[in-house]
Parts: sequence; structure tokens; C-alpha cells
Amino acid sequence: MSLQSVVPKEINEHLRLYSKEPWEVQFLEECGICGSKIDEFGLCGCDTGGGD
Repeated sequence: MSLQSVVPKEINEHLRLYSKEPWEVQFLEECGICGSKIDEFGLCGCDTGGGD
């Protein structure tokens, strides 16, 4: 079973909000504060975006 069939498109909140599936998000660099990866939207685990 593929991941695409797990969550129907009609109720897929991630797809609705970001126009892509979670596994399609690219992580660019590491946050200097929490050490999490910062994604292409500038978001990280501590919600500071690396202190910028």
C-alpha cells in the first residue's frame, strides 16, 4: 500500500496547506538554535527559523 492511498486527497490537510505531500518537502539547512532541519518554508522544530 502506498502512502498516497493512506490519506484521501479530500482530507489531506498537509496537501491543502502546502500543495505537496510531507515527503516532498526539502530541508535546506540546520537551525542554529535547536539543531532541527529548516525546511523550504523557513520552519524548524523550535519555530525560530534559525534565529533569523
